[in-house]
Amino acid sequence: MTEHSFFLKRQDDLDIERPGAVLVATVLIPEDGYPNTTFEHGSLQLVVDESVSEKGCRDAVVARSSVNASGSTTVQGVVFFWNEQESETGGAKLLERAYAGYSQGTCYEFVLTLAAEEMPDPDGFKKPADTAKIMKQLVKIVSSTQIFSKSVPPPAETTEETADRL
Repeated sequence: MTEHSFFLKRQDDLDIERPGAVLVATVLIPEDGYPNTTFEHGSLQLVVDESVSEKGCRDAVVARSSVNASGSTTVQGVVFFWNEQESETGGAKLLERAYAGYSQGTCYEFVLTLAAEEMPDPDGFKKPADTAKIMKQLVKIVSSTQIFSKSVPPPAETTEETADRL
């Protein structure tokens, strides 16, 4: 199944906005993950980019507008800068948090997105979604990230056997 959500980045979007950036993974919270609440969407996306500098990586997160909160966290020795912003779109409260960390020539960016209906159900069937609690679950995924060092392939040895084929 292909997910076409207003909230998700697609590789096509990245190719236009940030050539060189690669969408590595998308984690979706199922629509029924928080039943009987105003929860609409929850996702975490990982983008890697080897074409930007460390400063460019950090600036990608720091430069976002209307930031409500920001900070940094260290995951496996890599400092990730983050910011969070809240907005409204189409009757939904949108909470977005972006992380950017740089290690061994690669920028790692996580984009966490939550959406919940702004107005609770007037009939009382749906409770307001606890977006702070849901965001904590997504943040746990970020903090569990394993970044492995790039291994350098061993130099190719020329043996008599391979030399004969050359």
